[in-house]
Amino acid sequence: MDSQIKLNNVCFSYQSHELILDHLNYLFEPNNIYGIIGLSGSGKTTFCKLLANLILPTTGEVIYFDTITITKQRKCKKLYYQLNSKIGYVMQFCEKQLLGNSVLEEVLMGYQNFHGKHPDDEQLALTWLQKLNFDENLIHQNVFAISQGQQRKVALASILILNQDVLIFDEPTVGLDYETKIKLTKIIKELKKQNKIIIIVSHDFDWLYSLCTKGIWFANHQIKSASDCPLFFFNQELPTYFNHVPFMVQLINEYEQQTKTTIIDKTKYLTLDDFLKDHH
Repeated sequence: MDSQIKLNNVCFSYQSHELILDHLNYLFEPNNIYGIIGLSGSGKTTFCKLLANLILPTTGEVIYFDTITITKQRKCKKLYYQLNSKIGYVMQFCEKQLLGNSVLEEVLMGYQNFHGKHPDDEQLALTWLQKLNFDENLIHQNVFAISQGQQRKVALASILILNQDVLIFDEPTVGLDYETKIKLTKIIKELKKQNKIIIIVSHDFDWLYSLCTKGIWFANHQIKSASDCPLFFFNQELPTYFNHVPFMVQLINEYEQQTKTTIIDKTKYLTLDDFLKDHH
């Protein structure tokens, strides 16, 4: 089964009829990490909900895996279950997807719904929580009695444990400490190698620059720009809209302005160490 997701002329609006998503056409392909940027209110979170099949397109269609076509008129429990088993979504406000159980129960709930209960389930949950630097002393605490950062780790673990084909993360690093952010980065890079589609909404441009293979820029409820990374972040319009760009992009741009050269290959990732070694 092909893991592509294709959007054909997709629009979405609530009852006010103002378009939140305006005629979107795009193809998501496996073995890629997609970084989505945009100002608040540009449609990014609504886009995530649409991809996760939580809302239906008002017009147009979303085709999943070449076999499942979703339109406003077509939704049934069987299709919903099929897509739920293959698409994982961690919400921007992750507490909205937690039900108030213990940490351990939250992590295992979705997994056991899809796979049933097994003797080693608890160890599997602990393994994922450990990967995210979670405090094991809290595993029997009610999930609403722990910090926001710990809640986000629980939400992430509850999705990552499912090993789904498509993973959607809306601002996944908010509230995370630096060490956990590094661990999450490593996890996402490893998941990419498993031929998954990974979609990340974030305002952390430096993180996206270091991680993503493709970038999508939302503006005025449309896809304003989309291209391969890291070249995506060298779009000359970005500083005008966001007042900042990734540190490495700024460094490279300033170097080229000062030296009046364009010798740096912007299609390849460059770390600070690489830059200092070659352009000191």
